[in-house]
Amino acid sequence: MKKSLLTTIAFLLTAFISTTAQAQILVIIEESPAYRPAAPAPRPCPPPAPVVRRMAPVAAPQQAMYPTVPNEFSYNNFMPMRRWTLGIISQSSAADEAYSGGGMFIQYMFSRKFGIEGSIVGMTADSYETGYYSKESTRAGLSALYFMGNGLKNTGVSWYLKGGLMWNSVYSMDYDSYYGEESSEATHLEGGIGFQWRLFSGWLSFGSEVTLSVPMEEENTDDYYSSAYSPSLNFRLFAAIHF
Repeated sequence: MKKSLLTTIAFLLTAFISTTAQAQILVIIEESPAYRPAAPAPRPCPPPAPVVRRMAPVAAPQQAMYPTVPNEFSYNNFMPMRRWTLGIISQSSAADEAYSGGGMFIQYMFSRKFGIEGSIVGMTADSYETGYYSKESTRAGLSALYFMGNGLKNTGVSWYLKGGLMWNSVYSMDYDSYYGEESSEATHLEGGIGFQWRLFSGWLSFGSEVTLSVPMEEENTDDYYSSAYSPSLNFRLFAAIHF
């Protein structure tokens, strides 16, 4: 009986001592730095916020103050003006007879507004009213030109006024009368209006004009068949090149 009691007490002591030692080992292990659990990994840094760069407002450059012009004339301001003109003429005139013929002219522009023109035209007229006779009229003119509105355009229609002097020489031939040959000369004042339509950047133009010419001298009554002194209404068509 005593032996089994001692055995029981010894077993309990052994179990108590073993449990205490295990507890101390566990505490030591938990407190040992070598056996500490690893710290949680740090969270990744958030991505950088997008950088929005705003450009500073740029002030518009100040434009120089120039006189404004109509839109249809702006192109002509930047293109060189072709000052010289050389053209051909088809002309008809109503005086004491109906004349028709042709010639040529030349122009020079001092500016887009003002220019000068020289021309020469030859025309003929036939009549059967008093027998059969013919007339030949040679006209040479020198005129000033004034282009209205914004002046001469490189392309498009330009209207102009014209005024100057015209020298008229008429030669008459009568085949059925004793008067035979007659000739006369007279200087006229001439003025009118016309237009010029330029194409292909101003290289080529077409146009028309109407003028009235009146003599500056009194009529010579000895020139029976001559109409050099007669007032004349003139209609002209022309084509020209410019350079």
